[in-house]
Amino acid sequence: MRRLIILYGLFVAIGCSSKEEVRRDPSLNNELVVIVKNATTLPVSVSIKETFFNDRIYQKISYKKEDTLALKIKEYDFVFFSHKNSIEDTFFVSNKDTLILYSSGNHVKVVSVSQDESIKTFTKLYNICNKKAEKISLGKHINSLTSYFFTIDYKGVPMVSNNDYQKFISYPLKINNALETNRKKLDSLVNLMTIDYMQDKAFLNKLESKFPKKLLQSQAYKIQIDFFNKLVSINNILHDSVTMNMMNSNLFINDSLINSPYAKNILGVFLMKNVLKKPADYSRSKQSLDFKEVYNNVPLYLNDTLAKYARFLSLERMIDFGESMNDIEKKFIDFKKQYHDNNLNKSLINKYLLDVNYYKNIKDHIKVVNINKQVYSLDEIIEKYRGKLIYIDFWASWCGPCRASMPASHKLIEDLQGKNFVLVYLSIDKDVDKWSKASRIEKIDNYEHNFLVLNHNNAKFLKRIKLKEIPRYIIFDQSGKIVHHDAPGPGAVELTEIIDKNITKSE
Repeated sequence: MRRLIILYGLFVAIGCSSKEEVRRDPSLNNELVVIVKNATTLPVSVSIKETFFNDRIYQKISYKKEDTLALKIKEYDFVFFSHKNSIEDTFFVSNKDTLILYSSGNHVKVVSVSQDESIKTFTKLYNICNKKAEKISLGKHINSLTSYFFTIDYKGVPMVSNNDYQKFISYPLKINNALETNRKKLDSLVNLMTIDYMQDKAFLNKLESKFPKKLLQSQAYKIQIDFFNKLVSINNILHDSVTMNMMNSNLFINDSLINSPYAKNILGVFLMKNVLKKPADYSRSKQSLDFKEVYNNVPLYLNDTLAKYARFLSLERMIDFGESMNDIEKKFIDFKKQYHDNNLNKSLINKYLLDVNYYKNIKDHIKVVNINKQVYSLDEIIEKYRGKLIYIDFWASWCGPCRASMPASHKLIEDLQGKNFVLVYLSIDKDVDKWSKASRIEKIDNYEHNFLVLNHNNAKFLKRIKLKEIPRYIIFDQSGKIVHHDAPGPGAVELTEIIDKNITKSE
C-alpha cells in the first residue's frame, strides 16, 4: 500500500446564532464587528482572503483576553478565524454583522449575535437544496468514484503542524487503483464534479431576483474555489491531464478571475503547474523555485490583463524565495514600466520595503530598519553602544527554534537591566508584515533594539561569519570587537559565564 498525505479539509459554517445582545457602534455600519473572548494566551486571527486589492488590511489579530475588532469587508464575504492550536474555520457574513469568538485551548467557536436577514434566508434555501435526493445521490456517486482511486485514512496517525495563527492536520492517503488503466472512470468523476458545480451555479442563478447580487456573487466565488481545490487535490495525486485541462479552462482562467477573493490561489496554481518548468533547487537552506523564468514567460500563457497580476505574483515569489535584489529590482522596474499600476506598485513597496531597496544591494555594511522605517547600519548601532557588551540575536518569523528562545532572551534583558549590556534582535525576514506581526507576538515590537536586516543576502560581514542557519548569536565586546562569532543561546549557562566575565571587564 502506497501512503501519501492529504490536507484535512476546512469545516465551513454558515449557521449558528445567539440571542445574546451586543450594542453595535453606529459608526461601524460598513465593517464586520468581531468580539473576542479569549481563554488562552494565543493571539486570535480574524481575516478575509488576501486579494490584489486589499493589501495589509485583510487580517486583524487580537492579543487580548477580551477585545473588539472591526474588519473592513465587502458587503458579503467569508471570514476566517483561528489561533495557533485550532484548525481554521470560516463563516459567511455581511458588513453589518456582529460575531462573538470564544477561543479555547484547541478551538475557536463563532456565534452570530446579529446576522443579515438575507444570509439567514439564503442559508435555509441552500440547506434544503443540498438535502434533495438527487443532490445526495450525486454526492454519493462522486465519493464512490473518488474512493476508487484513493481514500483518506482518518484513523491513521495525522501529521500536525502550525504557524502563528493556525493548525494544520494531514492524514495518510491510500492509493487504491492506478490511473493508467482507469481513465474512463476519471473522466466520469470529473464529469460528475462538473455537473455538481453547474447545479450549484444554476441554484444561485435562480435566486437572482430574490437576493442581493453581491451575496450571490460571494457564494459563486466560494463554490468555484471549492470545485477548483477538489480538482487540484486529484491532480496532485494522479498527475492526470483530465483535471489539468479543467483547471486551465475558462471556467477558472478568465478576466473576471481578478475580482475573485481567491484569485491569488487560482493564479498561483496555474503558474506552478503550467509556467514553472525548472525543478526545485535544494542547494540553498530551503527549497527555491525559479520565478524569474515564470515572470519572463507569463505572457506566453495569459492575456495582458491576467499576465499583469501573474507577474505581480511572480515578483512576490521571487522575494519569498530569496532571489538577488538586483534581479528583483530589474523585474520591478520592468513591471512598473509595462503596467503603470500604482496600487500594485505600492503594495510591493509597502510589503517588502522596496522603497529602501537601495540598501539591499549594499555589501560593505549591514543595513537594518526598525518598525518606524528608520534605516541604520549595524556599525552605527555598535558605535552607539560602545562601552557595553552587545549580544546579537539573528532570528526570523518562520524560525521555530528562534521563536522558542524568545522567553529566555526576555529574561536575559530583564536580569541585566542597568548593566553594561544590550541585546539586539536582527530579523532576516523578507516580508516586513510577517516580521512586525511576529515581533508583536514575541512582545518585542516596542523594543528599541528590534530591527529587520535589509541586505542579509549581500552583506560581506554576514558572509564572513558564515550566517547560513539561524538561530545564531554573536557578541561584541565593549570596544566594538567580536569576541564570539557563534555564541551560546540566551538560556545557556555558558552565556551567563561569558557575560559575567565581559561585563566585569567593562565595569
